[in-house]
Amino acid sequence: MLLGTVAGAWRVGADPRTGMCVAIHTPGPVATDALFDAPDGVAVIAASSWDLESRLGWVLPDAVHGAVRAGRAVLAAPAPGSEPAHGATADSDLGPVGKRMPAPSGLMHVPGQRATTYRRALAASRVAHAWTLDGRDNPADRFHVDIVALRSAASDTRELLPGRRMLLYRLRHNHQVIFAGDDIEAPAGLDVRGDDTLRRLLGILLDPQPDPPLTPHQQAFLTRHTDELRSLTVDIPGPYGAGTRVAVHLPDGTQATGTILDRITDRTGTVRSYGWHPDDARLPGHPWQTDTDHRNRIVSPAGAVTAT
Repeated sequence: MLLGTVAGAWRVGADPRTGMCVAIHTPGPVATDALFDAPDGVAVIAASSWDLESRLGWVLPDAVHGAVRAGRAVLAAPAPGSEPAHGATADSDLGPVGKRMPAPSGLMHVPGQRATTYRRALAASRVAHAWTLDGRDNPADRFHVDIVALRSAASDTRELLPGRRMLLYRLRHNHQVIFAGDDIEAPAGLDVRGDDTLRRLLGILLDPQPDPPLTPHQQAFLTRHTDELRSLTVDIPGPYGAGTRVAVHLPDGTQATGTILDRITDRTGTVRSYGWHPDDARLPGHPWQTDTDHRNRIVSPAGAVTAT
């Protein structure tokens, strides 16, 4: 499979010797039958085409996943020691804003199919259900969680028990793929549109197993956004009454915990803000330490307050 970028082209396929999925980028114009042996190329190797997405940082269209799975896209991995990058790479150009990001109008050649563009291939790709969560810490952030499909067969040699399926998923932060996979078993009757499915999937992704190890950008994402994503998906509906324990996102970007004292509504009865007492007020030296009756309070917008 060949996919054009601003700076060259990616070739993606499965290594017939190891079964690993390989992506190699070579700069400059590349013919569809060219060999990728340029010394300044970049190679990325992953256990599957889905794992490859999370290492590359961008979405592979369905046509690519299908070609790899069917054995139509074949690509030998570089010999050990010869590739300039292996597995996860710290090269910033691999990210979605880099020159190695596939161009929307870049041509994509998949064996056995007519040439198309990356944009059209993405438009033809299906997702069973998708959630978009607005960022709490940065209003410009968007977290996209895709349930791509429930598949009846595993991508490896595992045999699924009756009534079980493989869950195909993707988590993106803005335009960058952070996690993607086809390695989670789920009940065949899973409600792919249910909020509980979203919470369970994020629970797995935000608390990953040590093997395989995280890539640097996955680790950085978890360090920065785990608490934020957990708070965005917590299933405690408002409005909150007095005595509710809450986490509050403060204007300076930090978070504090405390207890709701009262709520402030508009003329229609909609809660617009909460008065709350911070836990830090109990610490020695805090000016409110002696305020055991909670006469002092902080008022925060309702959107910045989440029950814990």
